[in-house]
Amino acid sequence: MRLWSTSFLVFALGWSSTIVVHAAPYPAQPDHETATNGSTPGSNRAATESHSGQIIQREDKPSWLLSRLSDLLTQEDKRVFSSELKDLKLGSRLSLVDPADNNGGIWSVKEYKGYHGQASDLLLKVMPNYSAKHPEIKQEQSDSLNFGEVKALKQVGDLVAAGLMKDPGRSLITKLKDKAKSIRKKEANSKSSMLSVVIIKKKQGNTLASMNFYRNAPMATRAKMAQEVKKIMCTTAARIAVEKHVFHGDRNLGNVLVTMNGEKPVSVQLVDWGIAFSVSQDAKMLDVYQHCMETTKFFRDQKWNVRREIMKVVR
Repeated sequence: MRLWSTSFLVFALGWSSTIVVHAAPYPAQPDHETATNGSTPGSNRAATESHSGQIIQREDKPSWLLSRLSDLLTQEDKRVFSSELKDLKLGSRLSLVDPADNNGGIWSVKEYKGYHGQASDLLLKVMPNYSAKHPEIKQEQSDSLNFGEVKALKQVGDLVAAGLMKDPGRSLITKLKDKAKSIRKKEANSKSSMLSVVIIKKKQGNTLASMNFYRNAPMATRAKMAQEVKKIMCTTAARIAVEKHVFHGDRNLGNVLVTMNGEKPVSVQLVDWGIAFSVSQDAKMLDVYQHCMETTKFFRDQKWNVRREIMKVVR
């Protein structure tokens, strides 16, 4: 087994969390949180028999990695989008280099009276409606994924508020028409046209894909830089897992915001907790780090089946 690299010494120093949120183009690590080479500490092995009668070893997920948060919902978790958000003014919609394929967009926040800090430190995200884009996914399953994301955001300390609002992407003419209609309709009837949204803390950094020198670099250089980012990201993911008891399940480059010193990555922030797993109280940082390094695949076929990956989460 390879010894830890120097970058892993960050465990001894700790990481301070700074609070730009982007959403990944698609879920990348939904349900296959298993090691690829059978060396993950704390994992369970199970013997299975093949059709030929040969006994083979199957690597189960690590013992510290528990259920998806979307499978651990309480009644309180399912009520997070039950009321309309008030006293909220939005800025412009973010133009992302890594565009979200599922959610309804991300906006800057100009004013929110429910927050005592600077509104410029916040973002609003319209939650995905997976069932609208993927008919195989039931609405109840789509809702559970969103409830699970809110649950994860709460645990990691990034959630400010969750609720309902009219589509912030509507044109001014549409808004005026809706305002005229609202005079003739009761508020109860208008909720059906509202969208589920979250107000979240903005995070520092940018995706590698948004950096010109990275996009223009040879593939070998990009791969090397991505590997450096991966080590820092897995350190961060492991720290969060041990401290907050939640493990990020969608670890792709679109969900990693990087702070650079020149052309060297020095820190990262994880965003988009749409797929997240509960972590046991006795989880060890070294175990989580190694599992993260073994199971995170930054580069994959861009033609992979998005629908299939989402379906792995809701089954």
